[in-house]
Amino acid sequence: MDPSERLRQLVLRSASAHNVLPLTSACNARCTFCSHSLDYPGLDVQRLYPRDVELVRQALAFLSPERKVIIGESATRLIEGEPLTHPQFLEILRQVRQRLPETPIQVTTNGSLLTKHVAAQLRRLAPLSVSLSLNSHEPHVRRQLMRDAQAEVAVRAPRLLAEHGLPFEVSVVAVPGVVAAASAFQTIEYAGGHGARRAKVYVAGCSAAMFARNGWDASPGRWDALYDDLELGRLECSIPVTFQPPRLQSLAAEVAGVFPGSPADVAGVRPGDVITRVGSKGIKSRSHAHYLLGRSESVALEVLRGPQRLTALVTQDTDEPSGVVLDEDLSLIRLTALEARLRQAPGPLLVLTSLPAAALVQCAVARARTKAGVTVVPARSGLFGGTIACAGLLIVEDFVAAGQTACASTAEPFAAVLLPAEPFDEAGLDLLGRSYLEVCERLETPVTLL
Repeated sequence: MDPSERLRQLVLRSASAHNVLPLTSACNARCTFCSHSLDYPGLDVQRLYPRDVELVRQALAFLSPERKVIIGESATRLIEGEPLTHPQFLEILRQVRQRLPETPIQVTTNGSLLTKHVAAQLRRLAPLSVSLSLNSHEPHVRRQLMRDAQAEVAVRAPRLLAEHGLPFEVSVVAVPGVVAAASAFQTIEYAGGHGARRAKVYVAGCSAAMFARNGWDASPGRWDALYDDLELGRLECSIPVTFQPPRLQSLAAEVAGVFPGSPADVAGVRPGDVITRVGSKGIKSRSHAHYLLGRSESVALEVLRGPQRLTALVTQDTDEPSGVVLDEDLSLIRLTALEARLRQAPGPLLVLTSLPAAALVQCAVARARTKAGVTVVPARSGLFGGTIACAGLLIVEDFVAAGQTACASTAEPFAAVLLPAEPFDEAGLDLLGRSYLEVCERLETPVTLL
C-alpha cells in the first residue's frame, strides 16, 4: 500500500474508531523510556508531521460528539508525539470546538510548552481537561529522564493549570532502579497539591534493546518489587492512582481510589472496597462496575470491606461521575465475547493471551464452568524481548511459539484457538504485516480473534 494512503487510513481510523485526533509525531523530548527512537526494521508504524494538517482537518469530520475527543495519544500504529509542537495546535483545537461545541476534549502533553498564553487559550475551549505527563516534580530529574531542555516549565505546569481553572490529571513512569515508587508518589503528591484529580503510574515495559541502551537491570524480581511498593504507596496517596498495566489476579471490582468530595466519597465508598452489586445487578468485573456506574444516578452499591458486607447509596446528578476509580481489567465487550466463546466451544479450547491478561482470562474461564477443557497460555514477545508484555506488541510468531508449546503438552488436539485482537489491524495483520491466519495454518486449528 502507498505510504501516504496508509497514513491517511490510520489518521481517519483513529478518529472514527477511537475519537482520537492525531496531530503530529514530532516531539520535543527524548525520554529514556521511549521506544520510538529504537530501530526495529519492518514494523508497520507511521509518522505524522505538521505538514499533514489538511489530513488532520479531514479527520475532524469523523469525530463523534458523544465521546470525549482525545489529542496527544495513539490508538493505532501511528506514532504520537507532543501535540503542542504543532504550529497550528490552538487553531486546530478551535476548529474541534467549533464543530463539537459541547464535547469534552482531553489534551495529553508533557507540559514543557505549556505557557500562560496557551493555558489561557485552553481555558476558553472548555470543557477541556489536560493529562500531564510530568514524570518528576524535580527539574534535574526530569531533564535526566526526558532530555527536556524546558523541564522547569513543565514542573510549573500543575500550578499554571490550577491558576487557569483547567482540570487535569498527572502521569508518571516508574522503572526499577531509575524511578522508584517513592519518587513517583512524591511527584503525584506535588501535582495533587496543585489540584490534580487523579494520577496514572505507567510501569514501563522495556525492550531488550532499551535495557541494553540504558544499562538497566532487567531482573524480573525487581519489577515485582516495584509493583509491591506501588501498591503500598497507593494506599497512602491523597488522590486516586491507577497503574498501567495493573498487576491484577482477579476480576473482583476492587476500588482503586475515590475522588474527594464525589458522590461515592459522600456515600462512604473507600479504596479497597470490592463492589459486588450495582443496584440489582451482580458485578462481573471492574469494567462491568465502571459501565453500570456511568449509567446510574441514584444507586445502591453493595460492597465488601474485609469481612463486612455494606451498602452505600451513591446519589449523583445526570452526567456527574460517581467518583469511583478502578484499574482496567478485561473490557466488558471482551469479557462478554469470551464467555460466549466458552459456552459455544466444540471441544478443547486454547486461549492465547498477553502476560498481564492471563490471570484475568483464567478467572473468566473458571467462572464460566464450561464443559470443554480450556487451556490459557500467555504469549511472550520474541521480537522486542525484555519486559514487553502488552498484547498490542505481540506478533504472529509469538502466538505460534506459545501455541506449539501448548499443543505439544496435551494428548487431545485443540478444537479451536482464541487470540486477542489488539496485535492485529483492521486487515488482520500484525506489526510485521503477517496475517493472524498464519497461526491457524501452522497450528492446524481454527483461530478466532477476540
